[in-house]
Amino acid sequence: MLTAGRSGTEKNGRFGARVVVAVADAVNVTETASQKGTQRTAGGRARKNSGVPTRRGEDLDEGVFDRAVLALTDSSKPNKASTPKGRRPSSTDVDLVSALANLTTRKNASNARGEVEPNAGDPRGKRQVGKNVVAWLSRGMSQMATELLDESSSLQARVREPNFSLVLAAQQYLWRNNQPMGEEAKCQVAATHLPTLWDHLQREVRIILSREGSPEKNEAWRKVKALAWRPEHKASARKGTPAAAPSLGPTREQLRAVQARVDEFVKKASELLEIERAAEVEATKRALDGAEMPVEEEDRDNSLRKIVVVRSYTGLGGQHLAQLRSVGPPGKKLPPSAISPGDLVYLRPEGSAGPGWGEEMRGTVQSLGQDGATISIALEKRHGDPATAKLFGRVLRVDRVRELADGVTYERNLAALKALQKGGVKAPAARVIRTLFGDGLNIVEAPGGIPQPTSQTPNPTTPTEAEPETPPNTAPKLKLLLKESQSRKGGVRHPEADFDYLDESQQGAVRKALDREGAVTVIQGPPGTGKTVVVCDIIAKAVARGERVLATAPTNAAVDNMVEKLSTMGLNVVRVGNPQRMTPAVTSRALQVQVDAELADWRRDMARRRADVREDMRACAQDEEMVAGLKTMLRKMGRTLKTTERQTVKLILSQAQVVLCTNSGAADSLVQNEGPFDMVVVDEAGQATEPSCWIPLLQGKRAILAGDTCQLAPTVLSREAMEGGLAVSLMERAMSLYQGRLHSMLQVQYRMNAAIADWSSVELYNGQVRSAPMVANKVLADKPGVASTPTTLAPLLLLDTRAPRGSLLRGCEESLDGSGSGSLFNEGEATIVVSHVLELLAAGVPGPAIAVQSPYLAQVELLQARLAQHKGTEGVEVASIDSFQGREADAVIISMVRSNPSGIVGFLGDHRRMNVGVTRARMHVAVVCDSSTVGRNPFLLRLLQHIKRRGEVRSAAGGDPQGSEYAPPLPMSKWKGQGNGLYTSN
Repeated sequence: MLTAGRSGTEKNGRFGARVVVAVADAVNVTETASQKGTQRTAGGRARKNSGVPTRRGEDLDEGVFDRAVLALTDSSKPNKASTPKGRRPSSTDVDLVSALANLTTRKNASNARGEVEPNAGDPRGKRQVGKNVVAWLSRGMSQMATELLDESSSLQARVREPNFSLVLAAQQYLWRNNQPMGEEAKCQVAATHLPTLWDHLQREVRIILSREGSPEKNEAWRKVKALAWRPEHKASARKGTPAAAPSLGPTREQLRAVQARVDEFVKKASELLEIERAAEVEATKRALDGAEMPVEEEDRDNSLRKIVVVRSYTGLGGQHLAQLRSVGPPGKKLPPSAISPGDLVYLRPEGSAGPGWGEEMRGTVQSLGQDGATISIALEKRHGDPATAKLFGRVLRVDRVRELADGVTYERNLAALKALQKGGVKAPAARVIRTLFGDGLNIVEAPGGIPQPTSQTPNPTTPTEAEPETPPNTAPKLKLLLKESQSRKGGVRHPEADFDYLDESQQGAVRKALDREGAVTVIQGPPGTGKTVVVCDIIAKAVARGERVLATAPTNAAVDNMVEKLSTMGLNVVRVGNPQRMTPAVTSRALQVQVDAELADWRRDMARRRADVREDMRACAQDEEMVAGLKTMLRKMGRTLKTTERQTVKLILSQAQVVLCTNSGAADSLVQNEGPFDMVVVDEAGQATEPSCWIPLLQGKRAILAGDTCQLAPTVLSREAMEGGLAVSLMERAMSLYQGRLHSMLQVQYRMNAAIADWSSVELYNGQVRSAPMVANKVLADKPGVASTPTTLAPLLLLDTRAPRGSLLRGCEESLDGSGSGSLFNEGEATIVVSHVLELLAAGVPGPAIAVQSPYLAQVELLQARLAQHKGTEGVEVASIDSFQGREADAVIISMVRSNPSGIVGFLGDHRRMNVGVTRARMHVAVVCDSSTVGRNPFLLRLLQHIKRRGEVRSAAGGDPQGSEYAPPLPMSKWKGQGNGLYTSN
């Protein structure tokens, strides 16, 4: 904003008196020149007196606000009082006037081929174009006025260009808003009429100034308004001035083409959702009925069995919580499962047949104990009875039920698709929709809704370059805006308001996302590149310039992660959703909890009053008329309570700078009633199905998709739906549009040793991710208290279950879990993993710094049992690869499990899953596997080859030199190198 000249004694708000005084000065000078050079004809038409020359040969008689508004953008004039009327204009004034004249007398050279229409007469209002069109004009010109008064905006630079056209500039902002249906022709007329546009612009400028103080109390503003009402100004505004009439955006044919694509997508996506729902329901029934699961579902163990309730209590927001543990001695670890905080679950007695038997309780997982021995579940109360009355003393089981299985998310996805199809091209997200469905249609969004190819378009793989429209001094301006926002709203407390703390690729992503002219930005954050930092920085800077943001993610854990980070930045955030599905750290930000806190005293007072009324009713039970009156009073109190609660909810949401929820939660009417939002941010978009992303995206004018398509994909159970494309995320599709011009990738990772990161960079990111010097060479031996050993000095280590001659060690074959889960385990690998963990602990590596992963839950359970037999391993975390995404550890040990003569690796060969597993490590990765089986997959073979080049390879044959000869060794020709191939010489 224009803040120079602001002082503690001024009463004109953050814009300062200098801005408005500059307007008055420019108006005084140009109006005087206009009066001297203008004469009246009999018909009232103004004409130029050819005997009065004008400065620099420019026609200055084009209307007061044609010159006044440009003066608003001049920040070079000093802060001084208004010069009395009639003073000799300075060279600065002449420059302003010359530039102002250019606005109305020159046509935009780039639109020379456009039709020219007369722009004469008074501004057109409701009688001429209707109230809907006037409202549409006001929205667009308000956006233009906001940027006109913003020093960080590119509009100020463009306005001074010699061939600048107001009509063209205004249409850029008008087109961001939806035209009233059926009134497109009137919008076309109004948007090409110069007096109408000027009238709305000066009105919106005044409104913005009014927010900081009353313009009527400003002497300079009164002078401007007085001059605006002079007959000379009115006559000048009525002059016919030619102006180019460009296209307002997509043609009807292009919009029909976009709509056809939307219709096709909605039809296909709806069919795939129906197929997926059937698979979800079947999987839920099978899980609850205890049926055996096929091997393809071996990584989805959704049950905890043989557990008991040990405690019942009330949590925040009135949650009824039950804490459970495994049957057996206290402290016994819970069996491994995919159940995590926020999951919807059924709690029922062991041996029950399925849902509907009458004894099940539905709830949400609140937390898992840090010791791994307890789980807390927020239960839904039934029939007013204590929720756990029938559960104490019984052996229970917990079954995870995916949300789609109960139909809520399914219905919301379908509703979003219908809304996209029915009103998409007219929705607040019209530009987003046109961008995501308009590739190849040559739609021209003015000036940057859809990026157009130019010689200056940066390479999408080089996001370090600033956008062409971004001023070079954006950083200091944002710093100023952040400070103003903090002082004005008590809001943003940001560590730095410039970009100094971001690397070049992060700066490029932030600038691209903050560009109002871009409708969609895709930010890919490879592991360790600071994606969450960038996303929160974008949100903070958007809030600082007055935008409201809706931030969503596919999971509650990802949303809560954003809530935590944004809260530390001082933003006013509101987390919408069930507090039972939130982590304790963010519960205080939940809408329900904030409402309860706001109304706590009032509710107590209301409860006391209602109790008094009920007491009066009992006292006068014989007086029917009195009882009827008291009942009416109770009903009024009840209505007052509900009304007050609704008003409080609306107030809290309206004051929120950032509203956060899951993608599905964005369908809540509370969120939808707060829209449209200026920006919608979908984090972890690579893990969300496209239909679920459209739930929040339809509520925003601009979209930011952040995530990583090279990590875990959306979870889709049905193979048919997966092959049909349901597992292709919107982020993945958007990255390929417009030759990648929507896409920015963060390119510096700050987590891993370079030997670890380089494999991921080359294999999945085309070698574009590089390591920051501060972490590139860090190994475990660099940690305080850790001894320097061959193991702690090795960033990569392969522990092969094959002997040097190729034979498999006894006990290292894969085995099918006999419990019916369909999962696999490997006894020999578990022994090797435990031995390696003990070696790291003995070298001084802390237990919590070690993470053990396996893609198979049966192996996870076996590893937990084996490690529990050794002292000092309590802090070592054992988890599945999928459940560990988003976290990290100094040392990561991965047990691959698969070992068979056919070389089948199953989902182990999923590039994205293995990328997640390896990149969780900071300093050390140890892979335990059968190189013969694993190496038959080309992708995994390259991983083994990378470990050989950059790390160390060891055989685990020391304990069993004979081995089992049932599997052939990997051919030497497969390996690059000499001697023993995989194995290092002793």
